[in-house]
Amino acid sequence: MIFYTIFQSIIDICKQHPEILIFLSLAIGYYVGKIKCFGFNLDSTASTLLAALILGQANVEITPLLQTVAFSIFIFVVGYKVGPNFFGSLKKSGSHYLILSIFFALTGLITAIILGKLFGFDKGTTAGLLSGSLTQSSIMGTAQESIKTLSISYAQKTTLISNVAIAHAVTYIFGFAGVILFYKLIPGLLRINLKKEAKQLETQFKKHTKIVTPKPKTNNSYIIMIGAGCALGIILGLAVINIGVIPLTLGMGGGVLLSGLFFGWLQSAHPFFEPIGKEAQRLLTTGSLNLFIACVGLSVGPRAVTALQTHGLSLFFAGIILALTPHVLGIIFGRLILKLDYVLLLGALTGAGTITPSLQVLKNEAESTAPALGYTVTYALGNFILTLLGTLVIHFM
Repeated sequence: MIFYTIFQSIIDICKQHPEILIFLSLAIGYYVGKIKCFGFNLDSTASTLLAALILGQANVEITPLLQTVAFSIFIFVVGYKVGPNFFGSLKKSGSHYLILSIFFALTGLITAIILGKLFGFDKGTTAGLLSGSLTQSSIMGTAQESIKTLSISYAQKTTLISNVAIAHAVTYIFGFAGVILFYKLIPGLLRINLKKEAKQLETQFKKHTKIVTPKPKTNNSYIIMIGAGCALGIILGLAVINIGVIPLTLGMGGGVLLSGLFFGWLQSAHPFFEPIGKEAQRLLTTGSLNLFIACVGLSVGPRAVTALQTHGLSLFFAGIILALTPHVLGIIFGRLILKLDYVLLLGALTGAGTITPSLQVLKNEAESTAPALGYTVTYALGNFILTLLGTLVIHFM
C-alpha cells in the first residue's frame, strides 16, 4: 500500500510539472539510442518517442505551444542546411536526380494511401505509417499540423494526431534497420560489383571543391535569422489556395521549411548574418526535433495501448511494404528510364529517402566515396519534398 501511495504521489507531481517527464524522455531516449542490438541501434529520435509513449501513460497535459516552437526551429534549420544545394541542384545537371526524388516521394505517398485504404487505417495512422516507414519525422509534424485544419471535432483531431505518432513508432524500426539491411544485400542480389563500378566511375569524374572558411564570429547573430525566418514561414504557411474542393496550404511546417531554404541559399550567396555552423546545426536539429517528439509521445501516450491493440500487427507488415517499395521501384525506374549508373543510382536513392546510414553501407561495400556523388543532391531535394507529404497524405487519404 505504501508503494502505491508513493507511486501515486510521483504521478501527481509529474502531472503538475510535466517538464519532468519531457526531460526524462530526452535523457532515456538519448541513452537507449546508443545501445546496439545485433549491430543496429535506434537513433535518438525513435528511442525518445518510445520513451515518451511509455512515460505518457501517466496521462500528463503538454502545452501544444512548446511542440510548435520546437518543430519550427527543427524544420527551419533543416531548410537552412540544404538550401544552397537544393537551389543549386535545380540549375545544374541534376534533372535526373530531381525526377528520381519526385518519383521516390510519389511512390511512397501512393503506396501509403493504397495500404491505408486496404487495411482500413484512418488519416492519422496512414500519415504515421508514411513518416515511420520512410524515417522522415518531419512528415509527422506537417501531418499533425494539417489535421488541425480539418473540419472535424476537437476529439477527432486529437485521436488522429495521436495515431500519427503511434503508427510512426511502430513502423520506424523496420524503416530504419530494414532499409539499411536492404542496401547491404541488394548489390549481391543484383549481382553488382560495386567496387569495380565505383573505380570505373572515379576515373570519369574529377572532384573540384572550393572550401570557403567563414571568419569566426561569436555574436550569435544567426538567432535573429532563425527567429525572423520562423515567423515569416509560419505566416507563409497560413496562406490557403483552393483547387476545386481541395484547400491546399503549405501549413506551418511547409512554410517554415521554405523560409529555411531561402535563408540557407541567401546566406550562402549574400551572407548578412553569422552562419549557423555544422555543430550548431546538429545541436539545433536533433535537440529541437527530439523535444518535439517528446512532447508528441507524452501527449498521445494514454491512447497508445488501444491503438496498438487495434492496428499493431497490420501496421508492422504495412510498414515493411512501404519502407521497401520506393527503393525497389526506384532502382527499376532509375535504371530503365533514367539510365543511371548503379553506384550513382543507389547513392541517390539513399539520399531521396534521407537515410544516411544506408549511404555508409554502400560506401563500405564499394570501398569508395563514389555513391555520395548521387546522394548529395537527392538528399537536399528529399528533405524538402518528403516533408510536404505530411500535408498531402492528410488531404488525399
